[in-house]
Amino acid sequence: MAIATATAIGLGLTAASTTMSFVQAGNQKKLQRQAEADADKAMQAARQKLEVNYYDKLSIQKEPYEIEREALLSKGAQAIQARVERERGAEATAGRVQMSMNNAQAGVRSAMGQELSNLEKVSAQENSRLRDVGTQLDLEEVAGNQLKAANTEELSAQALTQGMQGLTSLAGQIYGATPLYKKQKGIDPATGLPIK
Repeated sequence: MAIATATAIGLGLTAASTTMSFVQAGNQKKLQRQAEADADKAMQAARQKLEVNYYDKLSIQKEPYEIEREALLSKGAQAIQARVERERGAEATAGRVQMSMNNAQAGVRSAMGQELSNLEKVSAQENSRLRDVGTQLDLEEVAGNQLKAANTEELSAQALTQGMQGLTSLAGQIYGATPLYKKQKGIDPATGLPIK
């Protein structure tokens, strides 16, 4: 009776160990899926942040240029008015003032264009930098996923191997504990195989 109890306990322990190995393999797969979901969520959040180029929202400050234009117009009008009040050559003065104002306005337009061009250049550089960061994230994600898959596969394979070893051990214990096979000579009770 003590032998039967010991055999039953041994079978129970082997069955429990085998079951735990298969449960562990399943848990590794669950952990892998959860880690992949978390990584995907973090990657999406990072990519959304990379989609925003804050330099695109910058614009030139038009107010200083408008103030300069108004000042030029006012000075031109004052110059013409002063010339008209002093002398008769108002037409020639008006032409010179107009030409001077046109040149000054061209300078204002040129300065605005240069500032706008600089902003566009900075924005393009930022787009390039964001693209490079995105590419680096892609490469790191690939490397991380490959490492994670390899680690999980190895742990899962170990657990499955332990489970299969447990099944083999359990089968051998059952085979050795069965009275029918004990009567036969030359059978190894641990493995259930004929002894050579």
